[in-house]
Amino acid sequence: MDLRTQAAKGWLDRRYSKTVDGQYFAHAPVYGFGSSYSEPNQVLRLARAFSLLRILNTLPFHNFLDVGGGEGYTTALVRDLFGVPAYCSDISVEAGLQARHLFGIQSVANEAARLPFKDNSFDLVLCSEVIEHLATPVYAISELARVASKYLVITTAEFCPLGEIERALRVAQLEIDYPHAERNWFTRSDFLTLLGDEITLSSQMRNFGGYGTQFFGQKDLTHRQVEIALELLTASTSVDPNHDGVIVVCRRHKAEAVNDRNVGKLGGDSKAVINKLLSPSSSSTNNLGSTIDVDLVPSLICLACGGSLASGGNQLVCGNCGQRYKVRDGVPTMFLESENPARENAGDAETLLSQADQRRAERIRALTAKLHGARSQKVNRYKKFLAQQFLKILWMFFRPGPVKGKILRIVRRFRKDTPAELAWLEQQLTER
Repeated sequence: MDLRTQAAKGWLDRRYSKTVDGQYFAHAPVYGFGSSYSEPNQVLRLARAFSLLRILNTLPFHNFLDVGGGEGYTTALVRDLFGVPAYCSDISVEAGLQARHLFGIQSVANEAARLPFKDNSFDLVLCSEVIEHLATPVYAISELARVASKYLVITTAEFCPLGEIERALRVAQLEIDYPHAERNWFTRSDFLTLLGDEITLSSQMRNFGGYGTQFFGQKDLTHRQVEIALELLTASTSVDPNHDGVIVVCRRHKAEAVNDRNVGKLGGDSKAVINKLLSPSSSSTNNLGSTIDVDLVPSLICLACGGSLASGGNQLVCGNCGQRYKVRDGVPTMFLESENPARENAGDAETLLSQADQRRAERIRALTAKLHGARSQKVNRYKKFLAQQFLKILWMFFRPGPVKGKILRIVRRFRKDTPAELAWLEQQLTER
């Protein structure tokens, strides 16, 4: 584990043990919409979850792993709504403890770029809002692909629908002055390079002219208005500048046919799913205690040699090399303190490269060098300002819609009128 990853682990451990007035302060809206004990921007978080669940509903799967799943919020939603065994993985041990306590979810503490699971262990593997934080995202995606037997689903808000020019302007504004900062933006070409042609891309939500975060962050909405907001935010899944974020679905070698009609286990009743999202979902009665899930152990492997592990009290022991991993209150801590020469190739893009032809393999190596490169801790403010202005011009020019509408938008901005998107949203939430 490099120094930056160690710093991120420490930061996340502190974050997931954070309390307010003695109450755990959740990253996800685990206490239901509007709770002061969860982070803000809850409408947008719920919209992302709603979009994701609708896509998962088209994929037939029988078990599930959420890599970077934090306190287990999405993992528990998938378990409860789809009725499948669901497991969580996160670099933070404290996150794993919260997942057990809040939802009864078995979690493993490990790096995303080095997963302690056997090949093809899970039908569906999710990695949501994680890769943008990683120093080695290509290595992580290679590991995700290795353990996914049918489907790999990746989401990130840091997506550039306009490609390389937008990415350059976005990266020029990045400041990674704290361990969990976003350090990368991604393009459609990146995912095609890394995962091949068997992928589909959908947006997470509409951005309403870039004002969505501002609008919903300032609104005190009723239950019914939140339902309307989620429907409006997720009404379209087009990947263009009118939308934010991306959900990437990659069909693996054992994938079943995708149900394009979206009539999976959830059926077509979106309201029931929305009600589930808005309701408190945590309960201390789900606490698993301090025992590791015996169903999970057979899927685990030793990071040092790849051998099988056996549970031995408060630790896991490799039957091949004898490596031992501590188990803290039921959460295995799967990290190597030092690299093993026998595993010197681990942590690269081995899985992705093995499945690629020569030309694609060359592109994977080039992309790895680009995404894994150094990032400035602080950005020159003039450089950042210029990047912001050029990005606005680029976004305005390529944004779908008639030229007349774009001109009127500029006029409204100069006149400091209420943006048309916000006026329309206000009307929808009032009249419907």
